[in-house]
Parts: sequence; structure tokens; C-alpha cells
Amino acid sequence: MPDVSASTAIARYDGPVLLVHGDQDSVVPVAHLRRLGDAARKARTGDPDAAPVETMIVPGGKHSWLYEIPDYRRAVARMLTIACGGPLDPDEAGEIAAATPAVRIPDAETRFAAMEEVHGGLRTLAQVALPGATRPQPVGAPAAGSGGTAIDPAPTVAPARLATEP
Repeated sequence: MPDVSASTAIARYDGPVLLVHGDQDSVVPVAHLRRLGDAARKARTGDPDAAPVETMIVPGGKHSWLYEIPDYRRAVARMLTIACGGPLDPDEAGEIAAATPAVRIPDAETRFAAMEEVHGGLRTLAQVALPGATRPQPVGAPAAGSGGTAIDPAPTVAPARLATEP
């Protein structure tokens, strides 16, 4: 198990580390960030030339989409500028990244229509084999070969703005 342990791996790594975690993550507990940060710092104890280990807990951040939050982009840009070097001052790079709009790509306008109304088995295989079944269908169009009505797509919801200040 030590060969697949994140704590062991981060302790062995001697480069710069930035660990970021949303405090509202319902998939991975925020305690994992703390455990990894502690393991990295402990491994570097006593080495005055050790690369930095930074952690950031994003208020309101969930499991995904942290890049939408300006403070996240700022921290990543600063760390990369410090770690990789670059033509910009780390704070300047961070401000540019924070000011750069970053939003999720919206859901596709088309769906794989042959699979929407079918629940599996040989019938599914037969419907996929119908002419045109694998071509993307406009949202709202009946599935190829289904003879049925269109399925209403799920409503598109704009991403909520998350609080980034403590």
C-alpha cells in the first residue's frame, strides 16, 4: 500500500506543492488536504532550501470547478510563476489570472439521441444499429428510429457565484 499512498508520494516529492481544497467538498474530506500538507512539510523539516508547501482552503468551494474562483486562479498563477520562473512578478501574474474570466463550458446542445429512451439489453443494441442513430440529434428532436416524442432536456442553470472571502 505505501506505493499507492498519496501521503507517501507527497513526502517523497521535493518540488513546490500547492494543495487546494473547497470547504464544501462532499466527495473528498478537507482533512485530506491537511494530512497531505502535514506529510509534505514533515518530510522537508530541517531543510532550509526545501521547496515551499502551500495549502489553500476555498470558502464555498466544492469538489470541482474551483478554477471559477479568482482566489484559486491567483494562487495557482503565483505558485507556477515562483516554481517555474517567468517574465512576471508572482503577484502580477496572480492578479492577471484572478482578473481573467473563467467559466464552465456549457452543456452540449446535442445529445446521443439513440440512447435517451432505451433502458438496455438487445433492444438498445438494435436501436443503435438503426440508420442515423449515432448522429447527434438537436435537443428536442425524437431519437432516431424511436417514433416517439422528444425528451425535454434538463434546464441549463448558470453556475452560482461562490463566496471567496472568509
